[in-house]
Amino acid sequence: MIMQASAVAGYEYPPGALDFKSDLSGRLCSMSPVIDVCPLEELFPGEHVLVEWEDLELGVVNCNGELLASEDRCSHDDGHLLDIDCDASTVECSRHGSVFVLRAGMPKNLLAYVPIDIFPVSVEDRVIKVEVD
Repeated sequence: MIMQASAVAGYEYPPGALDFKSDLSGRLCSMSPVIDVCPLEELFPGEHVLVEWEDLELGVVNCNGELLASEDRCSHDDGHLLDIDCDASTVECSRHGSVFVLRAGMPKNLLAYVPIDIFPVSVEDRVIKVEVD
């Protein structure tokens, strides 16, 4: 949930200066960084792109027009998640075959039992962006 504040303790701040989101406990935290991935026209349905940001590798997938992003790392053994099934919106680990649901990060089978990290995706000015945390 995003909250905007324009006045705190009687002081007027410029619009956007105090944008916060709340975590699940209701505490306020600062906005997460947003990174540019690529122009929307470069990621066709059924294709994916890998993006590196700090120590994170992200996979951004165009599943028949729906843009989804997850960490490109299996929660079981850190293998790459390369086999993408856009019809089922899943991604599979290249090492041991663990399958994860891209919308929620949840594993569908063993060996993995811990979810992978997923990230919000948006499009602004025809550029795909991912909010990383």
